[in-house]
Amino acid sequence: MSNIEPPTPGSTPPASGSPGPVPPVPPMPPMPPLPPLPPLLRGPPGPPPAQGESARGALPRPAPPPGDAPPRPMSPDAVLDPLLRDPTGLLRRFDGAGAARCFGFLVLLALGGHLVYGLVMGSFAGGMQWWAVPLKLLLGLACCAVICFPSLYILVCLSGAHAGPSQVAGMLAAVLALGAVFLAGAAPIAWVFSQSSNMVAFTGFVHLAAWLMSIVAAARVLTRGLRHWRARSSNWAAVWLLIFVVTGLQMATVLRPLVGPATGILEPGRRFFLQNWVETVDADLRVSAREDGE
Repeated sequence: MSNIEPPTPGSTPPASGSPGPVPPVPPMPPMPPLPPLPPLLRGPPGPPPAQGESARGALPRPAPPPGDAPPRPMSPDAVLDPLLRDPTGLLRRFDGAGAARCFGFLVLLALGGHLVYGLVMGSFAGGMQWWAVPLKLLLGLACCAVICFPSLYILVCLSGAHAGPSQVAGMLAAVLALGAVFLAGAAPIAWVFSQSSNMVAFTGFVHLAAWLMSIVAAARVLTRGLRHWRARSSNWAAVWLLIFVVTGLQMATVLRPLVGPATGILEPGRRFFLQNWVETVDADLRVSAREDGE
């Protein structure tokens, strides 16, 4: 068997089925650069690339999520707006450095709102009640807050919430502040009823209804706070609200009279708030019957 010599570069390929050499593929010509976009389609210029990045490889930095946005600077508006719209965002401040200042603004809101409503209550009888009722209302608010704080702290701990005493105090201040804001908003309505009626029991019922509605409105702060501090159950909030309402009614009885004429700052004697209410209604009925008989 003879050896087969390889074909020379200029020779034709053999006629047999064996393929010949593959000719080289010519290189692709370079693509021309794309023309620049018109100004209307170009879009706003992006930020300059960071140090060490090329202009072509720089990627736009994503915007921070809403939860990581820096908090608004502390001011009365920065406290009032989240108190009404998002109490959780307000209570989150008590986990950081601005807790003391936030607590101070909430206390001022609570005192200011109750002071405004106390003036409306004192306008029913006039005289010394103009200044006595607002002062007694602020005193009763402070006493109720101090008396009910230990029970609130105990119930918060029983609910499993991870909140300390300062955070519970901030939550209590937020509850009182939201109730005060509600009372200040309802003050014009209560003033209309105070000036159009001479019955102490009816006017007292109007103020009682406004106060109870303010407690219902402020209850959302308590439930949001327990949820924020990861409580296992928020049922203890209803228990504490009942304690606070009963304490407030009895405190109002101790500081009587809050509605109607007064011969002194305080009335002597001890009374339960239901007994005082029944006696006030009975006195109004006797006065009304006497006026009808005349």
